[in-house]
Amino acid sequence: MNPETPNHALQRTAPHVTAPASAAAFPPTVQVPRRAPRSLSLGSLGVAHAHSMKRTILALTLLTLAPISRAQDIPVEPEPGERAPSGNLIVHVFHQTTTGKPLPAELKTDYGVMVINLDYDHPKAHYRLASRAAGTVQDFDTLKEFEAALAKLPKGAQLTFYDKCLISTSEGLDFRRRTFRRTCERMGLKLADDDKVTCTCSK
Repeated sequence: MNPETPNHALQRTAPHVTAPASAAAFPPTVQVPRRAPRSLSLGSLGVAHAHSMKRTILALTLLTLAPISRAQDIPVEPEPGERAPSGNLIVHVFHQTTTGKPLPAELKTDYGVMVINLDYDHPKAHYRLASRAAGTVQDFDTLKEFEAALAKLPKGAQLTFYDKCLISTSEGLDFRRRTFRRTCERMGLKLADDDKVTCTCSK
């Protein structure tokens, strides 16, 4: 009998090792296809993002300009004493009943007068004298001051009342037109029979 070599002994004594049965059930490794590297297109260089930013900036600009545009559409209300586009002096600014649209009353006579109640709940008189020659509109808080200004007008000057339709601006005040007419006559002034009335009704 031939003596066993060390290798033979190992082979005889080493346990028999077999692959697990489950290992055979696994399929061979599947490799995921690799993506091609992104090309240096305009999109990859950020141009698409730039276009998006431009659209955003444009939208914000339009939103910002919209209120300004609306504000420019709102007509600026004139003030008494200013000139209308016709060149006439503005005596008073009435407002349309339903819309609130400004309705400037232009001075179309030599002198215009107004008696205005500033507070219907607590009547407070306000007096106004407009002069075409002087180009002025003067306001007075008391009847005494108003009459003092009238006394300085040329003798024979004619005064015309400026008012609105429906409800007079002097409604609620203890102001009597007949008494005022007699006062004007004592000063040598005339009071026009017809008023200049601005219609504030909706049209």
